[in-house]
Amino acid sequence: MPVEQQRHTDPRVIKTKKRLRQAYIASLSGDEKQLSVAHITSLAGVTRGTFYQHYADKAEFFAAVLVDTAADFMHTVC
Repeated sequence: MPVEQQRHTDPRVIKTKKRLRQAYIASLSGDEKQLSVAHITSLAGVTRGTFYQHYADKAEFFAAVLVDTAADFMHTVC
């Protein structure tokens, strides 16, 4: 489990981050505009302010999604 998730054990935080990750993954099949913070947060049903409470910027979010997805994959296959 990534360090970020270990610090935030509040189920609401985990749920919000999961919704943002799912929205990002759903947006990958669209065009570049769908990878905006505005589109991802809209799809996830959270505000931009909530997004920025958890991530400094879009690059940090993308990196967290990559780490979390890889961790999930490793957890599933091991």
